[in-house]
Amino acid sequence: MSISDTRRGTCADSRRCVFGAIERRAANPLLDLALLRHPTFSGVLVAGAALSFSAFVSFTYTSIWLQSVLGLTPVEAGLVCQPMSVAAFVVSVAVGRFLHRWANRSW
Repeated sequence: MSISDTRRGTCADSRRCVFGAIERRAANPLLDLALLRHPTFSGVLVAGAALSFSAFVSFTYTSIWLQSVLGLTPVEAGLVCQPMSVAAFVVSVAVGRFLHRWANRSW
């Protein structure tokens, strides 16, 4: 790890702290930090982050496999992965609409 990486990390941490301090004092915050105290909300954030990370890793290694093992060009590998990307987009829109219509807003 280089000094440049350490500086970037420190800068990002300080920006998060400033954002938290500003949001805590704002009359209408962009992100209500009190939501993070609810286990359901925090759980959904953690699950979403884990799913996003796993999808990113899956796409990366699938693309490498398609090119190195099956001999596809980068464009062909991208076109093979296209249906999965489109399906993920369609499902996220559908679930978002469903949740806005039927979600229990207990907080």
